[in-house]
Parts: sequence; C-alpha cells; structure tokens
Amino acid sequence: MKVQRFAAADQSHKFAGHNALPSRAGESKNHHMGTSEQTEVVLVGVNGSRASRRALLWATHQAHVRGAELLIVHVRAVVADALGLDDRSEEFDSVLTTSAAAASDMEPDMAILTRNPRCDSVSDYLVNLSAEGALLVLGVDPTRPRNTHGALGPIEDRVAVHALCPVVTVAGTLSSIENAHARIVVGWTDNHTGHQALRAAATEAVINSSVLTVVTVPTPVDPTVAHLLRSRPDEPDLIDAVSKIERLHPGLQIDIAHLKGEATDLLVQQSASADLLVLGCHHSEQAWSIRTGPVAESVMRLAHCPVMLVG
Repeated sequence: MKVQRFAAADQSHKFAGHNALPSRAGESKNHHMGTSEQTEVVLVGVNGSRASRRALLWATHQAHVRGAELLIVHVRAVVADALGLDDRSEEFDSVLTTSAAAASDMEPDMAILTRNPRCDSVSDYLVNLSAEGALLVLGVDPTRPRNTHGALGPIEDRVAVHALCPVVTVAGTLSSIENAHARIVVGWTDNHTGHQALRAAATEAVINSSVLTVVTVPTPVDPTVAHLLRSRPDEPDLIDAVSKIERLHPGLQIDIAHLKGEATDLLVQQSASADLLVLGCHHSEQAWSIRTGPVAESVMRLAHCPVMLVG
C-alpha cells in the first residue's frame, strides 16, 4: 500500500489483537503472512450501519480466501457527502475499533489495517483509494431511496462509476458469507463492460472454487418495429468469449443460461442461488456522473447476494 498517496491527515494503522499501532508510510504491514508490499488488499468502507457490517463480514472472508490484507476505512467528511448516517464525533473512533475487532475475531491471523481520514468528499477518497486495492466493498441500504442521498447522489453509485478496481456492493440479508452455493453468476452483454465482467467473474469463480453461470437476456424489441431492425445473433460472440475464458482457466465449469424477460427481475432471481453476481457497469471520466446503468443501479439494491460492478 502506498500510504503516502494520501494527505497527512490520513492515518493508517495495523490492527493486532485489538490494539492499533501506527505504521510508517511505505512499510510492509503483512507481518503474519510474511509477504511484501505486492500482497493484494481488499478494501472495505464502514460507517457503523447494518449494511456496512454485512460488507465487512463479506470483505473479511474474501480477504481470507485470497490470502490478502484487509484495509478497513471510515471516512469522516468535512463537507457532507451522503454518509448514510450522521457524522457524530463521539461515535467515529469506535466504528473503526469495533469493525477491526469483528474482522480479527473472524480471522485472527489476518493482517488488518485501518484508516480514519478526514476529507471533503467520501466518494472522492474511496475512488482514489480504489487504485490500491483488488476489490472495494461497500454496504448498500436497499430501503433508502436514491433521491435522499443529496445532490451528489449515493456514494456506492458514484464510486462504482469512477473506481479503478471492481466494486462489490452488499445489500440484502447476506445469509452466508461463505461459498454456500459454489456458484457465481455473470450478466453477459456483447460490449466492452460485458467482456470485462465475464473475465472478472471467471477469476472470482477460480478463486472461490465455484461454477460460473453466464446469463444472457435479449433486449426487448417492440414487435411493431422489429421487422425494420437489422440484428445479428449474439450467440457466436458469446461462444467465442466463453472459449477464451476456458483457455485462460482450464477446468473451470461454465454454464450458459439463455433467459427471456426483464433483465433486472431475472438477474435478481438468479442471485438467490448465487454467491456473487457480476455485472458490467458504466464508467465515466465526468467527475459528477453516477450513471452505473439502469440494470446495475437496480440490481445492486435488490440482489440476494453481493454484486460486483466492473467498469
């Protein structure tokens, strides 16, 4: 981790046995695993909410599966930025301590880092931080309407659109943090983000020893104008893409499911028997964009399992 990437107010600590000790910028912090600074890092944002606690549990398990460090971040906004809960000074420090203790109880031998930066924008900080991680995990409150998040919109949407690593959102009840179904589902579309999502999903399936299910849902066409449109079947492109994945990951079991209906509803149904749902996500260079895409925007809040957004 390049701690010096952030401002001096951004303090990084290593958590060991419920005692946080300061670490120097540039120092290797994974003492338990004896690895160098190339060790993968799973990032998770916490704020004391129920949704962020679910995200913490999932992120801790994934860090264990990957042999990675876990970095827990609680960003304190100087300027309000859709935090999801009030910025109460008396609660701020305890959120990190409680979160680190919970992760340490789950995985006593894991290298756990914490940061509690104070900055102008929570989402901007998390986007910058994403350059240092393999995954960035965020909790999502599915009961909170998007229009209640203020002018900048929901943090999870903005981060997903601009992040430099895959973003995993955790909503729902999270019935299990482990590989209960041994199944990862990816929504296939024949475009740049769809191909990225397929590659990311295959990697996750290998890491988690899971079956990969590729779901296709054709775009609905108004039958009154269907005869005016020229379209070609997606099947050859899909078969070609899957063949490349099979060559990249020999032995990975890949199933293909051709479904018909409304994409959001079908993907949410698929998530009920999956450990992870992977979707392509719009990515934007426009600083204020929160347009993840209509399917991703809905599915990340309705899915029964964590959702990985890849842009």
